[in-house]
Amino acid sequence: MPKLSSNGIRQVLATCGVLVYACALAAGGQSPRQAGWPVQARVNGSEVYAFGPYDVLSVSPTYFPDLPLQQGNSRARQKVVPKKSREIRSNYIGLTTTRLPSSTAPELEPRAPVFFIDENPSTIGFAGRPDGNPATARAHVRVLLPSVTVVQSVVLIPPPGRGLPAGITIAIHRWERWDRDQPDETGTWTTVYRQEGHTSPPQARATNTAPAIYQPEEIDGHSSEAESRALVREFQPVEAREVWISSPEDIELAEVRVLDIRGRNVASIAAGGTVAVSRRSHLFWFDEDRQRHLWPMTYDLGVKWIRVSYYLTPLIWPHVERAQGVYRIDPYTKAVLREAAQNGVTITLTLGPPEHPLYASASREVQVKAFCDYVRFMVREFGGFVSYFEVFNEYYNQDAYEPGKSGDFERAAREYAEFALPAVRVIREESKRAKIILCGPCPLAVDWIDAALATGLAPLVDVISWHPYQLTEPPEALDRPRHPWADPGLIRYEDAVRYLQELAHKRGFRGTFQANEAGAYAIHAMRSTALVSAKYMARSLVLHSALRVPVFWNETVSLLRPAWQPFFWPGQPDVQPDYSYYVLRTLCTLMDGMEPVRKDGALDVNPASQSEEIESRLFSDRAGSLLLALWRPLRSGDESEAVLCDVRVRGFSARRALGYELFNGEEQELVFQQDRLDVDFDGILVRDYPLLIRLEPRQARKALVAPWTRPAAKD
Repeated sequence: MPKLSSNGIRQVLATCGVLVYACALAAGGQSPRQAGWPVQARVNGSEVYAFGPYDVLSVSPTYFPDLPLQQGNSRARQKVVPKKSREIRSNYIGLTTTRLPSSTAPELEPRAPVFFIDENPSTIGFAGRPDGNPATARAHVRVLLPSVTVVQSVVLIPPPGRGLPAGITIAIHRWERWDRDQPDETGTWTTVYRQEGHTSPPQARATNTAPAIYQPEEIDGHSSEAESRALVREFQPVEAREVWISSPEDIELAEVRVLDIRGRNVASIAAGGTVAVSRRSHLFWFDEDRQRHLWPMTYDLGVKWIRVSYYLTPLIWPHVERAQGVYRIDPYTKAVLREAAQNGVTITLTLGPPEHPLYASASREVQVKAFCDYVRFMVREFGGFVSYFEVFNEYYNQDAYEPGKSGDFERAAREYAEFALPAVRVIREESKRAKIILCGPCPLAVDWIDAALATGLAPLVDVISWHPYQLTEPPEALDRPRHPWADPGLIRYEDAVRYLQELAHKRGFRGTFQANEAGAYAIHAMRSTALVSAKYMARSLVLHSALRVPVFWNETVSLLRPAWQPFFWPGQPDVQPDYSYYVLRTLCTLMDGMEPVRKDGALDVNPASQSEEIESRLFSDRAGSLLLALWRPLRSGDESEAVLCDVRVRGFSARRALGYELFNGEEQELVFQQDRLDVDFDGILVRDYPLLIRLEPRQARKALVAPWTRPAAKD
C-alpha cells in the first residue's frame, strides 16, 4: 500500500469528515461542528479547529499588538470568547451565504472541462490557474487521445467576442507506459506553438508549417463567427497521445480540436478523447467539498440571519423544475437548511429567477402560472423551517444604468408586480406564518420600491429589502450618482433609510426592513485592501443594527482571503479566514441581545480636536447593560490614527465598563468616574472602525433615571 504524505492523510480525513457530515444531516442528527470540529493545533492555549481545509483560530488573532483603547490604561486584557449562532439570543447581523451545498453539483457547473471537446462552440470550457507562485504557475488543458495517433493540426476556438489567453503554449507528447523506477513518461514533448502576448479577437492564426488541411465549418454558406477567430496551428505530422495547452492566466475556450492527417477531430469525446484541467470552474469559485466545509462556518461566526438561493444555487427555479411540472429538491441541500434553523438561524429563501428556459417562448400568463406553481412547491417543501420568502433577487438594479440617471423603474415595477402579486397570494395560501419580502433592488432604489408598493403590494408584503453596496463612499455616506432619486437634502445613508421608511408607511406598508445583501469589498477596484474592507464592514454592521435593520453581509468568501492576493475569480487559490471573518464573529457575540436606543441627551462625545467628527451609537439589553459604539466616519486606509475623546453617558450608574478592540478581539476594563447618575471616560482612543464600550449597571434597570430607554427606531 502506498505511503500517504501528511497532506494526503489530511485530505483523506477531510473527505471522511464531509461524508460524516452528510450522513449526520441526512439522519437529522448533529453536525460535526455541533459535536466539536477537529482540533488541528493549539496556540497560546487557544485551539485551531478545521472546517475541512479552512483553519480557524478559536479566538481572534492579535493583528495589532498593544493597541491602546484608553490613554494611560495599563489594565490586563483578555480575549473575547466568541459564541456560536445557537448560543446567541439575537443580533441584527446576517450573511448571504456563498452557495448552498448540494450532492448534485456537477449538474450546475457553468464551465465544465468537457466543453473543451464537445464540438459545440456555444459552450465554453475553463481551466483555472492552479495554486502556487502566480509568476510561475500556469493553467493548462490536457487533452488525451484514446491511442497514439498521427496528428498535424491543433485548433483553438475562443469564446464569442474574445481572443485567446496570453502566453499560450501548445505541446504534443507521445507516451505509452509509465515506469515505476523511472517515473518520467517515456518519450519527449514537442512544442508546436508558443505565443507571448495576447491574441487579438478578430483573428489569431499561426504561420503554417504544413499543407493547409483545416477548413472552418460553414453554416448556410458562411463561416461561423467563432470559427473565423480560431487559432489554427498546423505542423508536420507527428505521433501523439496527449496535447497540452498552457497559459500563465486562466484559459477559456469554446473548443479544442486535434486533427489527424485525414482532418478528423480525434480530441472529441465522441472520438474517445478525454480532457483534464489544472483547476475546474465552480459556482462561486469553490468545488462542492469546499462548499460543504464553508456552510457550518456560518454558525461559527454567530450570525442569526442567512439568505440563500439568490443566484445560481440548487434551489433556483430552472434547477428545481428540470422538466415541465416535475420538481426535485436535493435532500442534502434541504438538510443543511434544516440544520441552520436548528442552530437558531432565521432563514430567507429567495425564489426565482423570473426566466426559465422551459417557458422562454410561452406567453407571460403561462410564465407567471409556471412560476407560481414553483413557488407553491417551494413553500410546501420549506415552510416548516424557513421564515422568510423573497420574490426574486434584484429585479431592478440601478447600477445597470448610467450614473446619475434613473432607469425605467416604473415599467420594471409593473413587470415585477405581474409575478409578485399572484406569488404573494400563493405563499399566503400555503403558509400563514411565512413572512414575504419585496425583492431587494440594488442599491437603495427608493424610486423602484415606491413604484412597486404602489402596484398594490404595500399591504401584502412583510419586509422591504435592498442591497446597500458602497462602492465609492464610506458606509455612512449616500453615494449620490448611484441614488439619482435622492433629494439634494439627503446626504447621509441613514437619512435615506428613514426617508424610505416614512414613504413606505404612507403607502400603507406596516412591516419591517432588511438590507439583505451588503458589501464593501477589496474585490472591487475602489477598495484598496482587505483591511479597509473589514473596517467598512464593521461600520456598516453597527450602523444597520442601530437602525433595527438586519444586515446580510454578502457571501462567506468575502470574509476569507486568497493565499496571495485580494481578488476573487474562478480558479483562484485556496483562501483562509481574514480580518473580516474574525471581526464579524466578534461583533456577532458583542451585539448579542442588544437593541438600539436613542442617544439624544444621553451621550456626549468630545474629541480633543473640536473639528473632528465622531459617529456614536447606543444599544441596551434586557439586563440593562449599555453598549456604546464610537468611530471616525472618514475614508479608511490601512493606517488607523486614533483621536482622543472624552465620553459622558448621562442617566446611568455603572459598576464597571469594558472596552473592546474588534480586530484583536480583546476586552479591557476601562477607567471611569461616576458623577451622580453620569459616567465619565477620559482619554478614549477612537479610530476609523468601531470601538465598543459595555457599561454594566449597578442596580436593576427599572430603578434608573434613563432618557436612553426610548426606542431608537420605529419599525
